[in-house]
Amino acid sequence: MFRYGGGSAIEAQWTRMPPPAARGAGPAVSAAHGPGESYAVAPPAAGGAGAAVFLALCDTVGNVATSPASLEIALSMAAAGATLDSRTFEELRHVLGHAGTEEDEHARLKQTFEQLLGGGSRTQMLVANSLWASGGIRKEFVACCKSVFSADVFAIESAQKINAWVKEQTRGEIKNLLGKDPTDSVLVNVLYFKAAWHRGFDRENTQNEQFRGYAGDSVCRMMHIPALKCSYGSTENARYVVMPYKGEDAKKDDEGSFCALVVLPNEEDRRGLLKAAEDLFAIPNRVDFAVRNASDGLVMLSMPVFEIDSPARSLKPELQKLGVRGLFESSELTRMSQESTHVSDVLQQVVVKVDEEGTVAAAATAVMMTRGGGGKPSTKFTVDRPFLFVVFDKLSRTTLFAAKVETVPSAGPK
Repeated sequence: MFRYGGGSAIEAQWTRMPPPAARGAGPAVSAAHGPGESYAVAPPAAGGAGAAVFLALCDTVGNVATSPASLEIALSMAAAGATLDSRTFEELRHVLGHAGTEEDEHARLKQTFEQLLGGGSRTQMLVANSLWASGGIRKEFVACCKSVFSADVFAIESAQKINAWVKEQTRGEIKNLLGKDPTDSVLVNVLYFKAAWHRGFDRENTQNEQFRGYAGDSVCRMMHIPALKCSYGSTENARYVVMPYKGEDAKKDDEGSFCALVVLPNEEDRRGLLKAAEDLFAIPNRVDFAVRNASDGLVMLSMPVFEIDSPARSLKPELQKLGVRGLFESSELTRMSQESTHVSDVLQQVVVKVDEEGTVAAAATAVMMTRGGGGKPSTKFTVDRPFLFVVFDKLSRTTLFAAKVETVPSAGPK
């Protein structure tokens, strides 16, 4: 198990079913950079599944929080158990953006884990994986989970026992990932993140101010920094600031590799927010592009204290729309289990908390299985209406968390 600081959890349960139906290919997906862009990048640390699912969920009403990294790690673990060259195997490789051999992709994943865990005492990051195995799990799959994902392996347990493990890894942020006892093996990935801003907000400057939500105005706790040294930029449909977290060495006043993007749409309706999300998540590497191409300067920043504690939601419809169908329909996980096994659902639960000091975020994704079937500020950036919030690691080039914020907590007495 990888450990350092904090995390997000992905959990998987399986189903055994009749022999696979006729194989079919999922729909093709393509994307390109905008006109005139010549930004050369290597493949992203994780493929496009997490970004695509977040983008789909942005076209819904209300707050949304996801962990693209957590989802993609869990799907990568499932892919390691898929029958080679099967419909399920190819669909998972496609949606994850895996272009190399499986050995190459596993080496890349191990490198990403090592990079994510390279933080220091002020930036807490935890990555943990586990396999809760029932009868029939192949020893080769167990060995892969241990060697590639550094997973702990346990005998299958009750929902209460698995939830307790997830709660411990996420420092109490994710308490009830499973609502009922699993009927088959369970894969769990955990990511927990806790970091302080490189330049924090002074609580004395936080005021009760108006937030203009889609359902009407409310009064929130609005944080202020008169002159924040950071990076800022714009896309076709939004402006954004890149807020650094503190670096690895607590004795130094350095920025770390982790940062947050606060994205404010140009248009003030829901369609404007979706267009802003499309700018960053409909094109591969776009978040990385935005971070690397932002301009340094001083920003007069105002943004609300907020918290999103999303209940577990099914991601199965979004994954099916992306062409992941064999995972749910076919018994093509023969490298994982000796039994006829498929996935019945994929659930994810995410918590994101932002205040004057920094950010705490955790996520749990469940893949459910079953058997049988310096100077004056150069720009003003006031976040007093719906926005996007993204936690990104510049070293591994991984989007850890992504949130759409339409409502914020009402302010109490100042």
